[in-house]
Amino acid sequence: MVREDAIKDLRKRRQHDPSISVPDCDDAFHDGSKVLDAVTEWHDHLRNSTRRADTISRHVLDLVDQGMLVDDPEKRLTSAKLCESLDKIILRANNEYQQSVENGTLKKESEGTLKALLKLDLHAPTIAKPFSQAEKESDSAINPKLLHEQNSTLSRPRLSNRVRKSEYFGKIVIAKTANREQVIRSDSKISDRNETSEQSSRSETIPIRKPPNPIIQTTHHELDATQSRETAIPSPISAVSEQDSGEEPVPPTPRPQSGITAVAMEYYRLMELWAKSKGVSSFFSKIPKDDYLDHHISKRDITFVVDNAHSMKLHWTNSEMTLLTLAMKIGPLDKDGLDLRYTIGEQHELNDIKSWRIEPRFRQSMRDTYDRIDERDQTDMAATLSAIFDEYLKDYSKKKTLIILTNGLWEGSALTEDVENVILEFIANLKSRIGSLKRRWFTIQFISYGNDEKALRRLQHLDDHLNAK
Repeated sequence: MVREDAIKDLRKRRQHDPSISVPDCDDAFHDGSKVLDAVTEWHDHLRNSTRRADTISRHVLDLVDQGMLVDDPEKRLTSAKLCESLDKIILRANNEYQQSVENGTLKKESEGTLKALLKLDLHAPTIAKPFSQAEKESDSAINPKLLHEQNSTLSRPRLSNRVRKSEYFGKIVIAKTANREQVIRSDSKISDRNETSEQSSRSETIPIRKPPNPIIQTTHHELDATQSRETAIPSPISAVSEQDSGEEPVPPTPRPQSGITAVAMEYYRLMELWAKSKGVSSFFSKIPKDDYLDHHISKRDITFVVDNAHSMKLHWTNSEMTLLTLAMKIGPLDKDGLDLRYTIGEQHELNDIKSWRIEPRFRQSMRDTYDRIDERDQTDMAATLSAIFDEYLKDYSKKKTLIILTNGLWEGSALTEDVENVILEFIANLKSRIGSLKRRWFTIQFISYGNDEKALRRLQHLDDHLNAK
Protein backbone atom coordinates (compact mmCIF):
# COMPACT_ATOMS: atom_id res chain seq x y z
CA MET A 1 0.00 0.00 0.00
CA VAL A 2 2.79 2.40 0.93
CA ARG A 3 4.71 1.46 -2.21
CA GLU A 4 1.74 2.20 -4.50
CA ASP A 5 1.06 5.54 -2.80
CA ALA A 6 4.73 6.45 -3.08
CA ILE A 7 4.80 5.72 -6.82
CA LYS A 8 1.63 7.77 -7.40
CA ASP A 9 3.06 10.64 -5.37
CA LEU A 10 6.34 10.44 -7.27
CA ARG A 11 4.59 10.48 -10.64
CA LYS A 12 2.50 13.52 -9.64
CA ARG A 13 5.57 15.44 -8.48
CA ARG A 14 7.40 14.72 -11.72
CA GLN A 15 4.45 15.91 -13.81
CA HIS A 16 4.24 19.23 -11.94
CA ASP A 17 7.96 19.93 -11.69
CA PRO A 18 9.20 21.74 -14.85
CA SER A 19 12.85 21.30 -13.85
CA ILE A 20 12.61 17.55 -14.38
CA SER A 21 12.79 16.47 -18.01
CA VAL A 22 13.36 12.81 -18.73
CA PRO A 23 11.56 11.78 -21.97
CA ASP A 24 8.85 9.10 -21.76
CA CYS A 25 9.48 8.39 -18.10
CA ASP A 26 7.06 9.91 -15.62
CA ASP A 27 7.83 7.50 -12.78
CA ALA A 28 11.66 7.55 -12.70
CA PHE A 29 13.29 8.05 -9.32
CA HIS A 30 15.75 10.67 -10.59
CA ASP A 31 15.82 13.84 -12.69
CA GLY A 32 18.47 12.57 -15.02
CA SER A 33 21.40 13.01 -12.66
CA LYS A 34 20.21 13.25 -9.06
CA VAL A 35 17.79 11.24 -6.95
CA LEU A 36 14.51 13.04 -6.34
CA ASP A 37 13.75 14.31 -2.86
CA ALA A 38 10.44 12.42 -3.01
CA VAL A 39 12.34 9.13 -3.04
CA THR A 40 14.52 9.87 -0.02
CA GLU A 41 11.53 11.38 1.80
CA TRP A 42 9.61 8.12 1.41
CA HIS A 43 12.65 6.22 2.61
CA ASP A 44 12.69 8.43 5.71
CA HIS A 45 9.00 7.66 6.22
CA LEU A 46 9.71 3.93 6.03
CA ARG A 47 12.54 4.24 8.55
CA ASN A 48 10.23 6.08 10.94
CA SER A 49 7.47 3.49 10.45
CA THR A 50 9.59 0.37 10.91
CA ARG A 51 8.28 -2.06 13.52
CA ARG A 52 10.51 -2.83 16.49
CA ALA A 53 10.76 -6.47 15.43
CA ASP A 54 11.87 -5.51 11.91
CA THR A 55 15.65 -5.72 12.12
CA ILE A 56 16.28 -5.78 8.37
CA SER A 57 14.39 -2.93 6.60
CA ARG A 58 16.51 -0.06 7.91
CA HIS A 59 19.70 -1.83 6.85
CA VAL A 60 18.31 -2.40 3.35
CA LEU A 61 17.26 1.26 3.12
CA ASP A 62 20.75 2.36 4.18
CA LEU A 63 22.26 0.06 1.57
CA VAL A 64 20.04 1.51 -1.17
CA ASP A 65 20.64 5.13 -0.17
CA GLN A 66 24.38 4.88 0.44
CA GLY A 67 25.39 2.27 -2.10
CA MET A 68 22.98 2.62 -5.02
CA LEU A 69 21.32 6.05 -5.09
CA VAL A 70 24.58 7.95 -5.58
CA ASP A 71 25.31 10.46 -8.32
CA ASP A 72 28.63 9.00 -9.47
CA PRO A 73 28.06 5.65 -11.27
CA GLU A 74 31.59 4.57 -10.38
CA LYS A 75 30.74 4.72 -6.67
CA ARG A 76 27.63 2.56 -6.94
CA LEU A 77 27.73 -1.03 -5.76
CA THR A 78 28.38 -3.71 -8.34
CA SER A 79 25.98 -6.65 -8.48
CA ALA A 80 28.57 -8.84 -6.76
CA LYS A 81 29.11 -6.34 -3.94
CA LEU A 82 25.35 -5.87 -3.64
CA CYS A 83 24.81 -9.60 -3.12
CA GLU A 84 27.64 -9.67 -0.61
CA SER A 85 26.16 -6.73 1.30
CA LEU A 86 22.71 -8.32 1.35
CA ASP A 87 24.20 -11.53 2.78
CA LYS A 88 25.79 -9.47 5.55
CA ILE A 89 22.50 -7.70 6.24
CA ILE A 90 20.63 -10.99 6.61
CA LEU A 91 23.24 -12.32 9.03
CA ARG A 92 23.28 -9.07 11.01
CA ALA A 93 19.48 -8.80 11.12
CA ASN A 94 19.10 -12.39 12.36
CA ASN A 95 21.65 -11.79 15.09
CA GLU A 96 20.04 -8.50 16.16
CA TYR A 97 16.62 -10.12 16.40
CA GLN A 98 17.93 -13.06 18.40
CA GLN A 99 19.80 -10.79 20.80
CA SER A 100 16.70 -8.61 21.28
CA VAL A 101 14.68 -11.69 22.19
CA GLU A 102 17.39 -12.88 24.56
CA ASN A 103 17.71 -9.58 26.44
CA GLY A 104 13.95 -9.08 26.63
CA THR A 105 13.69 -6.08 24.29
CA LEU A 106 11.42 -8.15 22.05
CA LYS A 107 8.96 -10.89 22.94
CA LYS A 108 8.41 -13.92 20.72
CA GLU A 109 4.88 -14.12 19.35
CA SER A 110 2.70 -16.86 20.76
CA GLU A 111 1.60 -19.79 18.63
CA GLY A 112 -2.02 -18.63 18.83
CA THR A 113 -1.18 -15.16 17.53
CA LEU A 114 0.87 -16.52 14.64
CA LYS A 115 -1.90 -18.94 13.66
CA ALA A 116 -4.47 -16.12 13.72
CA LEU A 117 -2.28 -13.92 11.50
CA LEU A 118 -1.66 -16.80 9.12
CA LYS A 119 -5.39 -17.48 8.87
CA LEU A 120 -5.99 -13.78 8.20
CA ASP A 121 -3.53 -13.75 5.32
CA LEU A 122 -4.84 -17.01 3.86
CA HIS A 123 -8.38 -15.59 3.63
CA ALA A 124 -7.34 -12.15 2.42
CA PRO A 125 -7.72 -11.40 -1.32
CA THR A 126 -4.54 -11.42 -3.35
CA ILE A 127 -5.63 -8.20 -5.08
CA ALA A 128 -6.94 -5.43 -2.87
CA LYS A 129 -10.51 -4.27 -3.51
CA PRO A 130 -11.84 -0.70 -3.14
CA PHE A 131 -13.49 -0.13 0.22
CA SER A 132 -16.87 0.60 -1.38
CA GLN A 133 -16.83 -2.75 -3.21
CA ALA A 134 -15.75 -4.66 -0.12
CA GLU A 135 -18.47 -2.96 1.94
CA LYS A 136 -21.11 -3.83 -0.67
CA GLU A 137 -19.99 -7.49 -0.75
CA SER A 138 -20.05 -7.59 3.02
CA ASP A 139 -23.60 -6.24 3.17
CA SER A 140 -24.80 -8.76 0.58
CA ALA A 141 -23.32 -11.60 2.60
CA ILE A 142 -25.16 -10.81 5.83
CA ASN A 143 -26.69 -13.85 7.46
CA PRO A 144 -30.52 -13.78 6.89
CA LYS A 145 -31.05 -15.08 10.42
CA LEU A 146 -29.01 -12.20 11.79
CA LEU A 147 -30.98 -9.74 9.63
CA HIS A 148 -34.28 -11.17 10.96
CA GLU A 149 -33.04 -10.81 14.52
CA GLN A 150 -32.07 -7.21 13.87
CA ASN A 151 -35.49 -6.36 12.35
CA SER A 152 -37.31 -7.97 15.25
CA THR A 153 -35.50 -5.73 17.68
CA LEU A 154 -36.40 -2.42 16.00
CA SER A 155 -39.26 -1.85 18.38
CA ARG A 156 -37.04 -2.40 21.39
CA PRO A 157 -35.08 0.34 23.11
CA ARG A 158 -31.88 1.07 21.27
CA LEU A 159 -28.86 -0.69 22.73
CA SER A 160 -25.54 0.99 23.28
CA ASN A 161 -23.15 1.11 20.32
CA ARG A 162 -20.75 -0.86 22.48
CA VAL A 163 -23.02 -3.92 22.43
CA ARG A 164 -22.63 -6.74 19.83
CA LYS A 165 -19.70 -5.04 18.15
CA SER A 166 -18.58 -8.37 16.69
CA GLU A 167 -21.44 -8.10 14.17
CA TYR A 168 -19.43 -5.40 12.40
CA PHE A 169 -16.41 -7.65 11.84
CA GLY A 170 -17.76 -8.72 8.47
CA LYS A 171 -17.44 -5.14 7.20
CA ILE A 172 -13.75 -4.93 7.96
CA VAL A 173 -11.69 -4.85 4.75
CA ILE A 174 -9.16 -7.68 4.98
CA ALA A 175 -5.82 -7.00 3.28
CA LYS A 176 -2.91 -9.35 2.63
CA THR A 177 0.35 -8.29 4.26
CA ALA A 178 3.32 -8.72 1.94
CA ASN A 179 5.50 -11.74 2.77
CA ARG A 180 3.89 -12.26 6.18
CA GLU A 181 2.52 -15.69 5.27
CA GLN A 182 5.98 -16.96 4.26
CA VAL A 183 7.57 -15.55 7.42
CA ILE A 184 4.96 -17.11 9.71
CA ARG A 185 5.25 -20.47 7.97
CA SER A 186 9.00 -20.40 8.56
CA ASP A 187 8.41 -20.27 12.32
CA SER A 188 9.14 -23.62 13.94
CA LYS A 189 5.90 -23.47 15.94
CA ILE A 190 3.63 -23.22 12.92
CA SER A 191 3.49 -26.24 10.62
CA ASP A 192 1.54 -27.17 7.54
CA ARG A 193 0.29 -30.69 8.26
CA ASN A 194 -0.32 -31.43 4.60
CA GLU A 195 3.26 -30.65 3.70
CA THR A 196 4.76 -32.57 6.62
CA SER A 197 2.63 -35.71 6.42
CA GLU A 198 5.00 -37.34 3.94
CA GLN A 199 8.01 -36.54 6.12
CA SER A 200 6.42 -37.92 9.28
CA SER A 201 5.85 -41.30 7.62
CA ARG A 202 9.57 -41.91 7.12
CA SER A 203 11.65 -44.24 9.24
CA GLU A 204 12.54 -42.79 12.62
CA THR A 205 15.92 -44.48 12.92
CA ILE A 206 18.92 -44.54 10.61
CA PRO A 207 20.97 -47.76 10.73
CA ILE A 208 24.70 -47.14 10.62
CA ARG A 209 26.54 -49.99 8.89
CA LYS A 210 29.93 -50.88 10.32
CA PRO A 211 32.75 -51.60 7.90
CA PRO A 212 35.26 -54.30 8.78
CA ASN A 213 38.01 -51.75 9.41
CA PRO A 214 37.73 -50.69 13.08
CA ILE A 215 39.67 -47.46 12.49
CA ILE A 216 37.80 -45.96 9.55
CA GLN A 217 34.03 -45.75 9.44
CA THR A 218 32.10 -43.69 6.91
CA THR A 219 28.48 -42.77 6.57
CA HIS A 220 26.47 -40.46 4.40
CA HIS A 221 23.40 -38.71 5.74
CA GLU A 222 21.23 -36.21 3.84
CA LEU A 223 20.25 -33.22 5.96
CA ASP A 224 16.51 -32.60 5.97
CA ALA A 225 15.13 -29.85 3.77
CA THR A 226 18.53 -28.38 2.99
CA GLN A 227 21.16 -28.49 0.29
CA SER A 228 23.68 -29.60 2.88
CA ARG A 229 24.89 -33.10 3.48
CA GLU A 230 27.07 -34.76 6.07
CA THR A 231 29.88 -37.21 5.46
CA ALA A 232 31.41 -38.68 8.60
CA ILE A 233 34.83 -40.27 8.78
CA PRO A 234 34.70 -42.53 10.71
CA SER A 235 31.21 -41.72 12.09
CA PRO A 236 28.72 -38.93 12.71
CA ILE A 237 28.74 -37.34 16.13
CA SER A 238 25.17 -38.59 16.71
CA ALA A 239 26.35 -42.23 16.52
CA VAL A 240 29.25 -42.49 18.92
CA SER A 241 28.11 -45.51 20.92
CA GLU A 242 30.95 -47.81 21.93
CA GLN A 243 28.86 -50.96 21.42
CA ASP A 244 29.93 -53.43 18.75
CA SER A 245 26.61 -54.76 17.49
CA GLY A 246 25.99 -55.13 13.77
CA GLU A 247 23.88 -52.00 13.54
CA GLU A 248 23.35 -49.01 15.78
CA PRO A 249 20.01 -47.22 15.84
CA VAL A 250 20.54 -43.48 15.87
CA PRO A 251 17.92 -41.44 17.78
CA PRO A 252 15.41 -39.87 15.37
CA THR A 253 16.42 -36.48 14.08
CA PRO A 254 13.65 -33.87 14.55
CA ARG A 255 11.89 -33.58 11.21
CA PRO A 256 11.76 -30.03 9.87
CA GLN A 257 8.35 -28.46 9.73
CA SER A 258 7.23 -26.46 6.72
CA GLY A 259 9.77 -23.84 5.69
CA ILE A 260 12.35 -24.53 8.40
CA THR A 261 15.23 -26.99 8.58
CA ALA A 262 15.91 -29.46 11.36
CA VAL A 263 19.09 -27.53 12.18
CA ALA A 264 17.14 -24.27 12.54
CA MET A 265 14.55 -25.94 14.74
CA GLU A 266 17.27 -27.26 17.05
CA TYR A 267 19.10 -23.92 17.02
CA TYR A 268 16.07 -21.96 18.20
CA ARG A 269 15.24 -24.63 20.77
CA LEU A 270 18.75 -24.49 22.20
CA MET A 271 18.86 -20.69 22.21
CA GLU A 272 15.61 -20.61 24.15
CA LEU A 273 16.80 -23.35 26.50
CA TRP A 274 20.11 -21.62 27.17
CA ALA A 275 18.41 -18.27 27.78
CA LYS A 276 15.96 -19.88 30.20
CA SER A 277 18.64 -21.90 32.00
CA LYS A 278 21.06 -19.01 32.32
CA GLY A 279 18.53 -16.93 34.21
CA VAL A 280 19.74 -13.93 36.16
CA SER A 281 23.37 -14.94 36.58
CA SER A 282 25.54 -17.38 34.69
CA PHE A 283 27.63 -17.87 37.83
CA PHE A 284 24.90 -19.80 39.63
CA SER A 285 23.10 -21.49 36.74
CA LYS A 286 23.96 -24.77 35.09
CA ILE A 287 24.59 -25.04 31.37
CA PRO A 288 22.09 -27.40 29.64
CA LYS A 289 23.37 -30.87 28.69
CA ASP A 290 22.19 -33.34 26.08
CA ASP A 291 21.45 -36.46 28.13
CA TYR A 292 21.83 -38.85 25.21
CA LEU A 293 25.18 -37.50 24.05
CA ASP A 294 26.38 -37.19 27.63
CA HIS A 295 25.82 -40.92 28.05
CA HIS A 296 27.89 -41.79 24.97
CA ILE A 297 30.58 -39.10 24.72
CA SER A 298 33.26 -38.82 27.37
CA LYS A 299 36.92 -37.84 27.52
CA ARG A 300 36.92 -36.61 23.93
CA ASP A 301 38.27 -33.33 22.55
CA ILE A 302 36.04 -31.56 20.02
CA THR A 303 37.48 -29.22 17.40
CA PHE A 304 35.40 -27.35 14.82
CA VAL A 305 36.95 -26.37 11.50
CA VAL A 306 35.14 -23.74 9.42
CA ASP A 307 35.97 -23.26 5.75
CA ASN A 308 36.30 -19.48 5.36
CA ALA A 309 37.16 -19.34 1.67
CA HIS A 310 35.45 -16.63 -0.35
CA SER A 311 33.15 -19.23 -1.93
CA MET A 312 31.71 -19.98 1.54
CA LYS A 313 30.28 -16.48 2.03
CA LEU A 314 27.07 -17.55 0.32
CA HIS A 315 26.57 -20.21 3.01
CA TRP A 316 27.81 -18.22 5.99
CA THR A 317 24.43 -17.69 7.66
CA ASN A 318 23.64 -21.41 7.50
CA SER A 319 27.11 -22.45 8.60
CA GLU A 320 27.03 -20.08 11.57
CA MET A 321 23.68 -21.47 12.68
CA THR A 322 24.97 -25.04 12.30
CA LEU A 323 28.16 -24.24 14.20
CA LEU A 324 26.34 -22.58 17.11
CA THR A 325 23.82 -25.41 17.29
CA LEU A 326 26.51 -28.08 17.48
CA ALA A 327 28.66 -26.04 19.86
CA MET A 328 25.79 -25.55 22.31
CA LYS A 329 24.83 -29.21 22.01
CA ILE A 330 28.31 -30.70 22.33
CA GLY A 331 30.13 -28.01 24.30
CA PRO A 332 29.08 -29.12 27.79
CA LEU A 333 30.49 -32.60 27.06
CA ASP A 334 34.07 -31.46 26.36
CA LYS A 335 35.47 -30.77 29.82
CA ASP A 336 38.58 -29.12 28.38
CA GLY A 337 36.52 -26.72 26.27
CA LEU A 338 35.80 -26.46 22.55
CA ASP A 339 38.32 -25.37 19.92
CA LEU A 340 37.53 -23.47 16.72
CA ARG A 341 39.80 -23.38 13.67
CA TYR A 342 39.52 -21.78 10.25
CA THR A 343 40.98 -23.00 6.99
CA ILE A 344 42.47 -19.56 6.29
CA GLY A 345 44.14 -17.44 8.97
CA GLU A 346 44.52 -17.86 12.72
CA GLN A 347 43.44 -14.46 14.04
CA HIS A 348 39.96 -15.46 15.23
CA GLU A 349 40.63 -19.04 16.28
CA LEU A 350 39.39 -20.10 19.72
CA ASN A 351 40.80 -22.52 22.29
CA ASP A 352 39.25 -24.20 25.34
CA ILE A 353 35.93 -22.30 25.27
CA LYS A 354 33.63 -23.55 28.03
CA SER A 355 30.22 -23.05 29.59
CA TRP A 356 28.24 -19.88 28.87
CA ARG A 357 31.11 -18.39 26.84
CA ILE A 358 30.56 -20.91 24.03
CA GLU A 359 27.66 -19.24 22.19
CA PRO A 360 28.79 -15.57 22.36
CA ARG A 361 32.46 -16.30 21.66
CA PHE A 362 31.72 -18.60 18.71
CA ARG A 363 29.19 -16.14 17.27
CA GLN A 364 31.59 -13.20 17.55
CA SER A 365 34.43 -15.21 16.02
CA MET A 366 32.26 -16.08 13.01
CA ARG A 367 31.24 -12.44 12.54
CA ASP A 368 34.81 -11.18 12.76
CA THR A 369 36.04 -13.87 10.37
CA TYR A 370 33.30 -13.07 7.85
CA ASP A 371 34.34 -9.42 7.79
CA ARG A 372 37.91 -10.39 6.90
CA ILE A 373 37.14 -12.80 4.04
CA ASP A 374 38.87 -11.68 0.86
CA GLU A 375 37.75 -12.58 -2.66
CA ARG A 376 41.16 -14.18 -3.23
CA ASP A 377 40.83 -16.58 -0.29
CA GLN A 378 40.86 -20.26 -1.29
CA THR A 379 40.89 -23.28 0.98
CA ASP A 380 43.60 -25.92 0.95
CA MET A 381 41.89 -28.57 3.07
CA ALA A 382 44.83 -30.94 2.86
CA ALA A 383 47.12 -28.33 4.42
CA THR A 384 44.55 -27.52 7.11
CA LEU A 385 44.12 -31.16 8.11
CA SER A 386 47.84 -31.82 7.95
CA ALA A 387 48.51 -29.05 10.49
CA ILE A 388 45.80 -30.39 12.83
CA PHE A 389 47.10 -33.96 12.51
CA ASP A 390 50.70 -32.91 13.23
CA GLU A 391 49.57 -31.10 16.37
CA TYR A 392 47.56 -34.10 17.56
CA LEU A 393 50.45 -36.53 17.08
CA LYS A 394 52.38 -34.58 19.73
CA ASP A 395 49.85 -35.82 22.31
CA TYR A 396 47.43 -38.52 21.20
CA SER A 397 46.41 -39.71 24.67
CA LYS A 398 42.83 -38.44 24.35
CA LYS A 399 40.17 -39.22 21.75
CA LYS A 400 39.37 -36.46 19.30
CA THR A 401 36.62 -35.45 16.88
CA LEU A 402 36.92 -32.95 14.03
CA ILE A 403 33.71 -31.39 12.72
CA ILE A 404 34.39 -29.59 9.43
CA LEU A 405 31.91 -27.14 7.87
CA THR A 406 32.71 -26.68 4.17
CA ASN A 407 31.31 -26.44 0.65
CA GLY A 408 33.89 -28.98 -0.52
CA LEU A 409 35.32 -26.78 -3.29
CA TRP A 410 38.83 -26.48 -1.82
CA GLU A 411 40.17 -24.45 -4.75
CA GLY A 412 43.52 -24.18 -2.98
CA SER A 413 44.09 -27.94 -3.13
CA ALA A 414 46.23 -28.98 -6.06
CA LEU A 415 45.19 -32.63 -6.35
CA THR A 416 41.81 -34.35 -6.20
CA GLU A 417 42.98 -37.02 -3.75
CA ASP A 418 45.31 -34.92 -1.58
CA VAL A 419 42.85 -34.79 1.34
CA GLU A 420 42.36 -38.55 1.19
CA ASN A 421 46.11 -39.12 1.11
CA VAL A 422 46.67 -36.86 4.13
CA ILE A 423 44.01 -38.75 6.13
CA LEU A 424 45.43 -42.16 5.22
CA GLU A 425 48.96 -41.08 6.09
CA PHE A 426 47.80 -39.74 9.45
CA ILE A 427 45.97 -42.98 10.29
CA ALA A 428 49.07 -45.00 9.46
CA ASN A 429 51.25 -42.77 11.66
CA LEU A 430 48.80 -42.90 14.55
CA LYS A 431 48.41 -46.67 14.34
CA SER A 432 52.16 -47.21 14.27
CA ARG A 433 52.57 -45.19 17.46
CA ILE A 434 49.66 -46.62 19.42
CA GLY A 435 49.88 -50.11 18.00
CA SER A 436 46.21 -51.03 18.19
CA LEU A 437 43.63 -48.27 17.93
CA LYS A 438 40.37 -48.42 19.80
CA ARG A 439 37.28 -47.89 17.71
CA ARG A 440 36.66 -44.24 16.80
CA TRP A 441 39.77 -42.95 18.49
CA PHE A 442 39.97 -40.08 16.00
CA THR A 443 36.88 -39.14 13.98
CA ILE A 444 36.25 -36.63 11.22
CA GLN A 445 32.87 -35.33 10.12
CA PHE A 446 32.31 -33.18 7.04
CA ILE A 447 29.16 -31.04 6.92
CA SER A 448 28.94 -29.67 3.41
CA TYR A 449 26.93 -26.89 1.76
CA GLY A 450 25.96 -26.22 -1.83
CA ASN A 451 25.44 -28.27 -4.99
CA ASP A 452 28.75 -27.92 -6.82
CA GLU A 453 29.22 -31.16 -8.79
CA LYS A 454 32.99 -31.24 -8.41
CA ALA A 455 32.74 -30.73 -4.65
CA LEU A 456 30.06 -33.39 -4.29
CA ARG A 457 32.14 -35.87 -6.28
CA ARG A 458 35.13 -35.17 -4.06
CA LEU A 459 33.12 -35.82 -0.88
CA GLN A 460 31.47 -38.87 -2.42
CA HIS A 461 34.91 -40.20 -3.28
CA LEU A 462 35.97 -39.84 0.35
CA ASP A 463 32.78 -41.53 1.45
CA ASP A 464 33.01 -44.46 -0.97
CA HIS A 465 36.71 -45.19 -1.33
CA LEU A 466 38.47 -44.31 1.91
CA ASN A 467 37.63 -47.60 3.62
CA ALA A 468 38.68 -49.59 0.56
CA LYS A 469 42.23 -48.35 1.05
